Amino acid sequence: MTQAGSDRADVVIVGGGAVGSSAAYFLGTDAGFSGRVVVVERDPTYARASTPLSVGGIRQQFSIRENVEIGLFARDFIGRAGELLAVDGEQPDLGFVEGGYLFLATPEGRAVLAENHAVQTGAGADIAWLEPAALAARFPWLNTDGLAAGTLGERGEGWVDPNTLLQAFKRKARALGAEYRTDEVVAIEHDGGRVHAVRLASGDRIACGTVVVAAGAGSGAVARLAGVALPVGPRIRTVYQIDCRESLRPRLPLTIDPTGVYVRPRVPAISAGCRRPRTRTRRPGRSRSTGAGSKRSCGRRWRTASRPSRRSS
Repeated sequence: MTQAGSDRADVVIVGGGAVGSSAAYFLGTDAGFSGRVVVVERDPTYARASTPLSVGGIRQQFSIRENVEIGLFARDFIGRAGELLAVDGEQPDLGFVEGGYLFLATPEGRAVLAENHAVQTGAGADIAWLEPAALAARFPWLNTDGLAAGTLGERGEGWVDPNTLLQAFKRKARALGAEYRTDEVVAIEHDGGRVHAVRLASGDRIACGTVVVAAGAGSGAVARLAGVALPVGPRIRTVYQIDCRESLRPRLPLTIDPTGVYVRPRVPAISAGCRRPRTRTRRPGRSRSTGAGSKRSCGRRWRTASRPSRRSS
């Protein structure tokens, strides 16, 4: 520190979850960057952080090419994560399950699904197009009534243990020189579109020229401290765990129904999730997405593989 309560860094990252810790990692591996990185995380237990509450999904099935390319990068990175995130020869095991994503559409959503599929395959993603007969043949447990098509990630899609990924990024970022502070950013000094410092709940001040906002669902509130309107905020998601009477063969991919409900295997049970519908109308000109908004437009009937039981068999 330069003086009591005052510090200086080249980059301050607000939030030490998977996004913030990965930002610190990539700065540390950039041969052209030699600055000091400070990560400010208010809760090092991550009890209410976005990362441990996530599905931990890796996919390339998006409607925007840039997102597909990000997914392809993630696919390749996860494939080498043990090597890339190793510290002192110890390689993390992220528990990657290459189970694939299966998106389903009714006749109303078929055109959107086909358009998205063209974007994905055009970017180099290995995504199969499945007509109803092919869906029934490949997944005999699937009720295909009312379905017009589906798309399935054949390679590089699935899920990891998100907390393990977070801790692996954090450990490697520290090994590369990033410093972690347990504190909370309560103010950002800025003018003329430039950041000068962050102020912390402890009373400390860190002078800096760059602030990375990686505060999960709280990122919108943090960005407002710098006068930036960032449309990110908390949303309610509901996840259930279901004991299945019968094992599904072949294995259930992470399956997204036209209603927006998803299911995925979570041995020995199945996880199912959904979201509350939006109450605000969609802004004109907003890009179509394979997120819950357009998934909901594909249809409204949920189909189940088998009747869930109250107890595992």
